[in-house]
Amino acid sequence: MKKLINIFFIVILIYMNTYARPVWDQDPDSRTYRATANIAVENLAGNGVPNISGTFHFKMSFDTDGDGVEDNYQLESASFSTDQQGYAFVELFITVPSDWYNGWKNVYVSDISGQINGVDISVVESNDTQSNYYFNIYPSYVVIEDNDQDYVSDPLEIQLAEKFKPVLHRHPNDRQVNLENIESLMINSGTLKGWNLGGTLVYNSDIPPLHIVEYNEEGWIFKNSYGWGSEMPSYKLWRIDFNITKSTSYNGASAGNRPLYYHIFKHENNYYVQYWYFFTMNDVRGDTENDTWHEGDWEHVTIKLDNSLSPVAVNFYQHYGGHTKYPSACWWSSTNYTSSTPIQGYSDSRSHLHVWISKNGHASYNKNDLVYRMQVNVNIPFLGGEDFTDQCDYETNQSYYEYDFMEKLGEIEYSEGWYGYFPKGNSKYWLPFVGYVGDYYWNSLVGQGTYSPRMPAFRRGYYSFTFNNSLYGFGNGEDNWAIHLNPIYGILGINFGPKLPAYVWNSNISWVQNNSGL
Repeated sequence: MKKLINIFFIVILIYMNTYARPVWDQDPDSRTYRATANIAVENLAGNGVPNISGTFHFKMSFDTDGDGVEDNYQLESASFSTDQQGYAFVELFITVPSDWYNGWKNVYVSDISGQINGVDISVVESNDTQSNYYFNIYPSYVVIEDNDQDYVSDPLEIQLAEKFKPVLHRHPNDRQVNLENIESLMINSGTLKGWNLGGTLVYNSDIPPLHIVEYNEEGWIFKNSYGWGSEMPSYKLWRIDFNITKSTSYNGASAGNRPLYYHIFKHENNYYVQYWYFFTMNDVRGDTENDTWHEGDWEHVTIKLDNSLSPVAVNFYQHYGGHTKYPSACWWSSTNYTSSTPIQGYSDSRSHLHVWISKNGHASYNKNDLVYRMQVNVNIPFLGGEDFTDQCDYETNQSYYEYDFMEKLGEIEYSEGWYGYFPKGNSKYWLPFVGYVGDYYWNSLVGQGTYSPRMPAFRRGYYSFTFNNSLYGFGNGEDNWAIHLNPIYGILGINFGPKLPAYVWNSNISWVQNNSGL
């Protein structure tokens, strides 16, 4: 009887060793491990998204000699694509010698990519995409249409841009008649110029191209207009000039070709809606003590939204800074038609912001606000000072800067592997240009002048929002208006010299009543 019991247990053990193992692990001389991934991809509405691809990885690491240190591993990977319901299933196997029992597992999914309605996606939420404990994982992803790779869905960006698009009031005596289309202007009349560190003009060619890369004899990059290179590393060494007469430049773009640019980003629980408008000229000659002007003029406003997409603050930008206003203090209308009547205070039925643009200088103001005045006295003989006041003294319905369509600016990123800044996704190719946009006034005798602007991505507030609703607001302090003095660089026509010492100039920044809606 005892012999029969022993035979019975031996048979049971043989059966368990042979047949209780999974069908994929039958070889007695090896051991096979199996890992699976059940993947689900959906959009913000919770609907499955088909044709999203990725890669499932399964790695087993082993300590075969018992010293506690990995001395061997195997890695298997397989690609997948979701079905019409947004699901995919992947399984992988790793087979090792049967005595390799001291192992560590790592299963994970990577490289999620694809399109929705022909638009590249971004992943905004993911769960259970990796495990060191389990062989089976259940990754889930929420994806959005996101051509500019900023993790804000493109449909939402369009929705917000349309909802708040502004009415731009124009001073009737402004030299600038229309908004300008910078892309058309660059292609039709733009010249790219670059100086080396010695002040010598070494690049001077029509646009396109706007982005140039040149190598020296050793193969190193030494000229790069997107902000990288040993010989020309500074944004101050690059400039776009527009080869048109000053009188012609005042016309701006023709009807049908006048864009309003927008940029939307999210930070923490807030969305920010920016509207950027480009003028060919900032020409305040006759409004100042000097012949002050520069080509190119980027101006903007930013509306800060809460998580329910309602405005909580508005920044009006002027010169080096700006002012913050609560929505209740701003003026809004039910449409962006120039015939619409603005009413103070925001409501869901009045979502289009009204902006008053100062004459020739193009600072952005709220209605009935104090305006900026800058006075500078230089305590050196024959060097003139400055006295400039923004002119916003015009009635509400006199004139407008109209636009025919809106264009998204997009995003930039810095990468040494790409040799500087580059546009993300379908962002504007010219957005990462690091230099000045336009020629500018420069007094070669004393090296005194004013800068033209840089592209919006390098301007104040493109990726941030400063809240300051005090009298002076933010950014327009006296240090920002220090007169520059460097006769050598002035003669060369470029401006990267030192500022005048503080003891040779006195300035006064003030805010005076001289604004719109009078």
